[in-house]
Amino acid sequence: MEEKKLKDEKLREKAAEISIVEGSAASVMDGFGSKYITPYALALGATNTHIGLLSALPQLLGTISQLFGSRAIEKHSRKKILLWFVTIQAILWLPLIAVGIAYFFFGLSAVISSVLVIVLYTILSVAGSFVGPAWSSWMKDIVIKNADSYFGRRSKVCGIVGLLSTGIAGLVLYFLTPFNVFAGFAIILFVAFLGRSFSAYMFTKKYEPKLQHSEGYYFSFWQFLRKMSSNNFGRFAIFWALVSFSTAVASPFFVVYELKNLGLNYFAFTMILVAPIITTLLTIQFWGRLIERYGNVAIFKFSGYLIWVIPALWVLTIFMASLHTSFVVIYLILVESFSGIVWAGFNLATWTFMFHAITRERLALISAYTGILNSLGAFIGATLGGALSSFSGVALGISGIVWIFILSALLRFLSVTLFVHRIKEVREVVPAKNLNRIFLSEFIGLFWLRRAT
Repeated sequence: MEEKKLKDEKLREKAAEISIVEGSAASVMDGFGSKYITPYALALGATNTHIGLLSALPQLLGTISQLFGSRAIEKHSRKKILLWFVTIQAILWLPLIAVGIAYFFFGLSAVISSVLVIVLYTILSVAGSFVGPAWSSWMKDIVIKNADSYFGRRSKVCGIVGLLSTGIAGLVLYFLTPFNVFAGFAIILFVAFLGRSFSAYMFTKKYEPKLQHSEGYYFSFWQFLRKMSSNNFGRFAIFWALVSFSTAVASPFFVVYELKNLGLNYFAFTMILVAPIITTLLTIQFWGRLIERYGNVAIFKFSGYLIWVIPALWVLTIFMASLHTSFVVIYLILVESFSGIVWAGFNLATWTFMFHAITRERLALISAYTGILNSLGAFIGATLGGALSSFSGVALGISGIVWIFILSALLRFLSVTLFVHRIKEVREVVPAKNLNRIFLSEFIGLFWLRRAT
C-alpha cells in the first residue's frame, strides 16, 4: 500500500513538471498568435466595433462552453477531453491564415475578412475554454502541496517562454512589414499552430489520477446566482466579474490606440507589449510568497486599488502630442511595466483564492460558473468600449477612445472600493494591517536583494 502511494506521488510530481512544459508550449501559441490577433485583424481592415467583438465574443462563448466542459468530465477522461479540444484549437490557426490569403491576394472585403477572423478566433477560443474545467480539476488532483509556489513557478517559466515568443513575433512583423505585411503574420500564426500542437502532444505524456465524484456535488448555475450575495465566495465572484467588466471597457483598445492613434510601428508596439510580461516574470514568485504569508484577499485588495491607475496613466499621453514619439514609447513602456507588476499580483491572488476556497469535486463546476460571470462582464465592457470608441467626434478636446480609458479607470476604482472589503480570507494567514507599508517594504527588500546578489 505504501509502495503504491509512493509511486502515485512520483507520477503526480512528474505530471506537474510535464504541465510546465505543456504550459510553455501553450505560451508559444499565446506569444505568436493570441497576442497579435488584434493587430492581424487591424491589418485586414477591422473597425473598433470589430475589435470589441473580437475581444468580447471569444470570452463570452468560451466560458459558456465551460458549463458543458464541467459536465463532460463526468463521462469522459480529462486527458481525452484536453487532447481532442486542444488539437482542434491548434488546427484552427490554419484557416485564420487562409483568411489573410483571401484578403491580400484574392480581394476578399475587409468586412467579410474581419467577420471571419472573429468567427474563427471565437471557435478557437471556445475549444480552449471548454477544457478549462477539466484542466483545473486535473491540476487540483496533481498539485496537492504548495500550490501557490508551484503555480508561481509555472507562471514564471511559461512567462519567460511567452516573453521570448512575443518579442520574436514582433521582430518578425517589424522586419517583414515593409516588404509584405501578410508574410509576417502568416509566419507567426503558423508558429502558434506548431506551439499548440506540441502542447496537445504533451497531454499524452501526463499522468491522470482517477477522478472521484462525491454525491450532491452538482448544483445549477441559477442556484449559484441566487446564493451569491449571501456567501463569501459569491461576493468574490461578483467582485471579480465587476473588475473584468471595468477592465474590458478599455483593454482591447490599447492596441488600436497604439497602432492607429499614435501611429507606432511594430517594433515600438512589441516593446510596449513585452514590458508587462517582463515585470510579471520578475515579481510572480514574489507575489506567490506574499500570498502564502498574508493571504489572497490582502493581495488582491492591495493590487486591486492600483489597477484603476493604469488606464488613467494612458490618458496622460494626450498631453504628449508635441513630444517625440520615442518619449511616448518610453513612457508607455514604464506604464505597462507597472501594469505587469499590479496584474501579476491580482491575477495570481484571485485564481489561487478560488483554488483554496473550493473543494476538489466542485472546482471544475464553480470555475465554469465564475468564468461565465467574468466573461459576461468582459463582453458587456468590450461591447460598450467598442461602441463609445467608434465615435469620431471630440468632447472637451478628448477623442472617444481616450474617453473609454477614463471611464475604465473610474469603473475599476468603484468596483474595488465597493466590493473588496466584503470578502474574507479562507485560510489562516499573517494579518496585514498596514498594506501600503508592508508591500512597499517588501518590494524594496525584493529589489535590494536582487541587486545585492
